[in-house]
Amino acid sequence: KKSMIAAINCGDDTDCTAATVGALLGIMGGTAAIPEDWRAYIGDTIVSIAINSALFYQRPKTCRELADRVIKLMPAMLLENGYQPWIDENGAYTVGAPDGAAREDGIFRRQVTKIARSISSRPAYTAEYTFGPIKALVRTLTEPEIRAEGEIEVEITFENLWQVYGNLPYSLELSWLLPEGFTVSADAPRRLYLPHRNSHAPEASVTYRATIKAGECVEPINRLVLEVRVADRPTIGYLPVTLMG
Repeated sequence: KKSMIAAINCGDDTDCTAATVGALLGIMGGTAAIPEDWRAYIGDTIVSIAINSALFYQRPKTCRELADRVIKLMPAMLLENGYQPWIDENGAYTVGAPDGAAREDGIFRRQVTKIARSISSRPAYTAEYTFGPIKALVRTLTEPEIRAEGEIEVEITFENLWQVYGNLPYSLELSWLLPEGFTVSADAPRRLYLPHRNSHAPEASVTYRATIKAGECVEPINRLVLEVRVADRPTIGYLPVTLMG
């Protein structure tokens, strides 16, 4: 519930965000992951659709029917991406990869589950962004809320995606774009050295921390952005941090 409500309450166009959160939790936990009171209240029946039902006579009537239809589209999706699905002599569903290797049933579900578990294992209030050769994990150390003249700590871990441009180190130049009245702690670094992958830095990462302080007035939604420039390259990343007032 907390995950779904947090996704929806971020504001703007969050229906897809909440749907993605629900889908990931559903892959991980099945229908048992749905709170019992929500399941009882919402039920399985689809009662609202975003299409003209008069022109679409075969619309699914239940969530289960909709899920079954999505699963039936899997062979078409696999074929479109160069995979060869078939049913063997034992009736087992098998997928042939583009390289000709056979993959057993459930490989894609397991891959998605692995990604979902990776996301769920991260600290709370973490978002991931990728730009050029850099992956950034942005998080607030507490709930992303701030009051007038209040403070909040932000932590960003930069990872060197050495596969992008080769195994090179990078110098990162940082600057904040802040709402009126907001400030960043004076000791927050303005440059970071992101090492290449080697025996001394096998993770090829560096962590940045800063304390954000609000002014006398905060909005219901406060949007902060950290601009990250990769020195000697045209790459620029803009990492958003949204704080609820």
